[in-house]
Amino acid sequence: MVEKSFIAGISSGDPQERSDAFGQHIILDTTRDVYAKLDKKGIFQYANPSFQKILNYSNDELMDKSIVDYLHPDDRDRVMQSFVEMEESASVKTFFRFRDRTGHYIWFEIWGGAIQNGENAEKFITLLCREIAGNEHAEEDIFVERIIFEKMIEGMPGIFCCVDDQLQIKKWNKNFERVSGYSAQELYGMSPLVFIAADARKFMEGRLDEAFIRGEISGEADFISRDGRKIPYLFHIYPIILQNRMHLIGIGIDLSNCKRADEELRKSKERFDIAIAGLEAGVWDWDMLEDTVVYSAQWKGMLGYEDAEIENSFNGWKKIWHPDDAADIEKTIYDLLQGESERYEIVYRCRHKSGDWRWFVTRGKILRHEGNAPYRWVGTNIDITQLKQAEEKIQYLAYHDSLTDLPNRKLFFDRLGIALALAHRNQSSLAILMLDLDNFKQVNDTFGHAARDNILKAAAGRLTSVLRKGDTVARFGGDEFVLILPDLKEIDDAINVAGKVVDAFRNPFAIETRQIPVTASVGIAIYPHDGTNEDDLLKNADTAMYRVKQTGRNRYQACQKD
Repeated sequence: MVEKSFIAGISSGDPQERSDAFGQHIILDTTRDVYAKLDKKGIFQYANPSFQKILNYSNDELMDKSIVDYLHPDDRDRVMQSFVEMEESASVKTFFRFRDRTGHYIWFEIWGGAIQNGENAEKFITLLCREIAGNEHAEEDIFVERIIFEKMIEGMPGIFCCVDDQLQIKKWNKNFERVSGYSAQELYGMSPLVFIAADARKFMEGRLDEAFIRGEISGEADFISRDGRKIPYLFHIYPIILQNRMHLIGIGIDLSNCKRADEELRKSKERFDIAIAGLEAGVWDWDMLEDTVVYSAQWKGMLGYEDAEIENSFNGWKKIWHPDDAADIEKTIYDLLQGESERYEIVYRCRHKSGDWRWFVTRGKILRHEGNAPYRWVGTNIDITQLKQAEEKIQYLAYHDSLTDLPNRKLFFDRLGIALALAHRNQSSLAILMLDLDNFKQVNDTFGHAARDNILKAAAGRLTSVLRKGDTVARFGGDEFVLILPDLKEIDDAINVAGKVVDAFRNPFAIETRQIPVTASVGIAIYPHDGTNEDDLLKNADTAMYRVKQTGRNRYQACQKD
């Protein structure tokens, strides 16, 4: 295949590049691949000899003729839309059929792009084409599937539109062009908000952002055509990933004829469900008049059950709820059925066949009669267990030290605030113990970081082992630990715990083959005697510990006010 850079060289306005392009032009004239240059309306400006040879047309027969005249009728609209994409963005790869002189259609694989000779010059389209041989049936099957999908979109009774994550229109059907009054060249890259009334655009922009995050949304809005007509539409909007980017797919049904709106929307959604069948979501549909529920086999499979193992009824769903969630689920359902809301979302746990509990989010819509009486309830179930586990892990890491698994400063101060409030209300005492490992810097310098980390983890274990139920030990950083001893009956209780803490460090730490001695110095501050707030208690406990360090280490001392 001739390199695409050849095309750029031939089209360049730079003298040196034109000189280089001369040789490239010779290659294009002698290559077996087909090359053609057209203006942006699709009129031939140049075709190399291979193009003429394969299709058996003379150069005169092609020049100043439209490429549309030679395309298969089913390919024409798509090729012209590809030209729009080439002009607005980068190169495009596609397939189409070209008619030769005998009337036979030949499949080509196409690389195309738009090129500009100079800054103010008009762009033109360049096509590099290779005749598909050998695997033409496989390529044709792929392309036929695409045609079927496009025909399905074109066959919708309503409008269809696809926008990227920058809210730029990238795909639409003919109905969209007809209703909007804009041409294909104008629609590509436009914002869908252009078709919403000015006073509703900010709200609609927020709803589109919501669709990217929360999933399917629907609602009614007036569609503003180019000539200013307002047409009431019911929209359903879905997020989908295309080429590693989030996009939104929108389907709109004209509500001008209300009697047909529900049926048309149902048919459109059935067609579109084909495209979202691969999503990892279970579907259910509750006919409340007949009291029958249909659960998709996919949802049952997500929970490890065969289709017949979960009863197709409301009670069949209820049986697998987590007991702790049942009351909240029933209240939510009751409120929904009694209220006027159509949309709902429930987060809860279901029992997997293995006995594990899986987190699900159920979203959907309640359909009501004119008197607000619900008659149908449809929804999707999505397994969010991994998301919940990740949230719990993040929550845990936010409040715990990553090395020792002890509470960190944030969790320590949360608990200290609660302990002080309870002590004040109950007129009881509590103690703060500030602990520092003796000569720990020397241990780190002598034995290295690995030994240091192992000693800190072992020290956390020793401290935890001597605490009472309800006590807290936190790591503030380095070799500094702080303890909360709430609800003290006597001051001596704090002295006893401090003594146990010091004793816990009498024996050396066994790290690999070494016995490394590390002792602890502990300072004590008592509420309310040594302070009534967090700052005073921590400051006085720290001062007491510092005095221990100055007078020999390896012991504890209560606060001594000057």
